[in-house]
Amino acid sequence: MPPGFKIQVKKSPTLVFLHGGPANGTVTASLTELISARGESAAFYLALHGYAVFLPNFRGSSGYGDTFMEEAKGASLMSAPYEDVIAGVKHLIDLGITDPDRLGIYGSSFGAMLVTWTVAKTSIFKGAAAAVGIYDLLYDDRYGNKGSYEEKWVDKQIYKMNSPIEQVNDIEAPVLFFETSAERSLYGSVATPFINGLRSKNTEAYLICYPKAFHNGGWNDIYKKDYMKRLRLWFDHCIHGKDLPGSFYEA
Repeated sequence: MPPGFKIQVKKSPTLVFLHGGPANGTVTASLTELISARGESAAFYLALHGYAVFLPNFRGSSGYGDTFMEEAKGASLMSAPYEDVIAGVKHLIDLGITDPDRLGIYGSSFGAMLVTWTVAKTSIFKGAAAAVGIYDLLYDDRYGNKGSYEEKWVDKQIYKMNSPIEQVNDIEAPVLFFETSAERSLYGSVATPFINGLRSKNTEAYLICYPKAFHNGGWNDIYKKDYMKRLRLWFDHCIHGKDLPGSFYEA
């Protein structure tokens, strides 16, 4: 929560952070999870700048038993976590914590996929940010030779229903993408087709790349500081209507 926040006195602008994984992924009340800026939550930093930060452990997260973790797979890979996230946001609104007109969402890895899938399914979020995600599951599995033969070459429907890029025409919220060298080295940029789709329908979208970092590491202090600052500027822009400063467009 933002410093000095008092429930029922003033509703807070709220950001939702979605973790990676989802299996073997979870958010814990640790300094690593709450302060980290390696494409992670940066929750304390954002709270100090006036945002409540909601960090749900949705279905598919580890630590709640095999049944809970396995509910997010196959046809439910995105839909089950999505239902949990939306239920949590509605609960925060009902409690008087969250201002329903000032909502943003961001996430890392699988969380980035879920962010982009979520803003295609609902218009409640004013802005989104996605770090080191995969957005076209069929292309990714075919390129990397993942999954079974039948899944990636015959039965494509499960990929399409779970791939955020297939929902691009339904996205209204501006989206800020973050990538590292790991996400760019194979395909040029996994976010580029998504950005092209968004911009073709005049939806605001940007890409920030940290070329010396990789998916799960290499985020030096310069990158971490830049990531947190850009997140704040982005959500101040999307939620509060502030202009993006010139520094936002600088490498």
